[in-house]
Amino acid sequence: MQNIIKDIKKTSEVIRRCQRNWDHSKSIPREHIELLAEVAKNSPAKQDEAYFDVYVVTDRDLIEKLYENSDGFTAGALQKDSNGKLGKFTVWPNSQTRANIVFCWVSRQPSTMRNYYQDDHDYFKFDASDNGLDNDKLPGMPKDPNEWSRNIENTYTSIGISTACVAMAAARLGYVTGYNKNIGDFDEVVGLPQTETEYLRYTLSVGFPNEDKPHHVDDEGREFESFSLTTERENRIVEVTYDENGNI
Repeated sequence: MQNIIKDIKKTSEVIRRCQRNWDHSKSIPREHIELLAEVAKNSPAKQDEAYFDVYVVTDRDLIEKLYENSDGFTAGALQKDSNGKLGKFTVWPNSQTRANIVFCWVSRQPSTMRNYYQDDHDYFKFDASDNGLDNDKLPGMPKDPNEWSRNIENTYTSIGISTACVAMAAARLGYVTGYNKNIGDFDEVVGLPQTETEYLRYTLSVGFPNEDKPHHVDDEGREFESFSLTTERENRIVEVTYDENGNI
């Protein structure tokens, strides 16, 4: 049991960091790629519906195109000096995108409909005396596919769970990971869906680290900020239970 606890803690530490450099001399076995893809597909989702598709980029040239389109890391801050002059401002490509493989989550609307309107859980208030009652949103009716709670909330939640499952599995296999959402025109370059409901939302890079460098220094030697090394999160952990007097 102690070994399992240590492994879970180590895995959590690994996926919290954003890997910025990669060892491209190594290759991820096909069986590991397919396993991680299976984990991504079968992660928990609202009513077990398909809110995303997963594209796995394995070609080195295409991964480099993703890197080239990933400008978004702020390497400098627009701060004024004593003379009121703005300091240097630089944007670098997000080097976590240059991994051995990259998983891409593209949103989609499920072909199934397992969500229904409820009179006390939805934004629409049902009142039989209301002349403006929307009969298409009566309790028990299937939800509109474009409903915010379905098209946005369920989609992002499902994608977030899936990325976390893949990251955890990858770390258990001995790999490092890096999240990214700055993809520029990469979806257009590789022909991914680009509609109001279907588009690339997040990527997760998986691969081998360059053992000669800290995780936050890229292959060009540029040092990225690493808050996971220097800060403690403000997240609170609060136990919710009854005390001996029956109070919560």
